[in-house]
Amino acid sequence: MRRYAVWALGGIKDRRAVDPLIAALRDEAVIVREYAARALGNIGDLRAVDPLTAAQNDKHYLGANARKAAKEALAKIQAAPPAERPAAATNQSP
Repeated sequence: MRRYAVWALGGIKDRRAVDPLIAALRDEAVIVREYAARALGNIGDLRAVDPLTAAQNDKHYLGANARKAAKEALAKIQAAPPAERPAAATNQSP
């Protein structure tokens, strides 16, 4: 059930979900960790860069799919033009 909540948060792309999604990268269920990484990539907030970087390099806790999702999310965030990033991620007021 948590994975669907995480998936939904990524779908609505609300930057208020970034902190809970970062916490979900450490969930006990690997599928939740994978969905959290994908959701963070969908939101595109720069606050997720460091946690996603750590996640993609964590071979002990994350599964291969979650590490791959973290890598893809990072690429998505870094590829987005600054104008398309959430205001909080670019230090601009909404």
